[in-house]
Amino acid sequence: MKVLNYYNPGGGDKTDYRDEREFIITWVLVFAFLGLIYGIALAFVAMLAAVAGEGSGFLLDLVASPFGILQDGLVEVIGAIVFWPICGALLGAVRKKTAAIPFVTIMGMHYGLAIWIFSHRNHLDDWAYQHIPECKRTIEQGIVFYGAGQAVIWIIFGVMLWTNCKKRRRA
Repeated sequence: MKVLNYYNPGGGDKTDYRDEREFIITWVLVFAFLGLIYGIALAFVAMLAAVAGEGSGFLLDLVASPFGILQDGLVEVIGAIVFWPICGALLGAVRKKTAAIPFVTIMGMHYGLAIWIFSHRNHLDDWAYQHIPECKRTIEQGIVFYGAGQAVIWIIFGVMLWTNCKKRRRA
C-alpha cells in the first residue's frame, strides 16, 4: 500500500509516493525521539524532587516504573531514559494494528508495577515530613507533568487507532 508523501523537497511531481513501511518507520523514529525527551525531562524533574529527603523519591519510582522496583536511583534514572523512547516507538507503530497490543502491554506493565511499588512502600507518609516548600512544589509539578504526558500519550493512541480504523473502513 502506498501513502502520499506530503512534503516535496525536489519541487517535482505532486504524485510523489513512498512506501507505507517508510511512513511508519518515520513515525516510530519521531515518537521514539519525543519519548527520549519526555524520559529525560521526567528523570530530571524526579531527580530534583528526590533531593528533598525521605519519601521524595517516589516520583522517581513512578516515572521509572518498572525499573522502580529495583529501588536504585541510578538504575531508575537510566531506566526512565530508556523506557520512554521504547514506549514512544511502540506508540509510533500503532498505525499498524498489530503494534497496539505490545504498546498496551508495556503501558499496563508500567502502571501495574507502579501500583505494586506503592502498595509495598509507604512513600506518602514520609512525604508529610518535608519542610521545604520548594521541594514539595517540585514534586507536585513533577506529578502534574507526568500526568499530562500520560494524557497526551493516550490521546495520541486513541487518535491513531481511530484514524487507522477509519482508513480501513474506507478501503
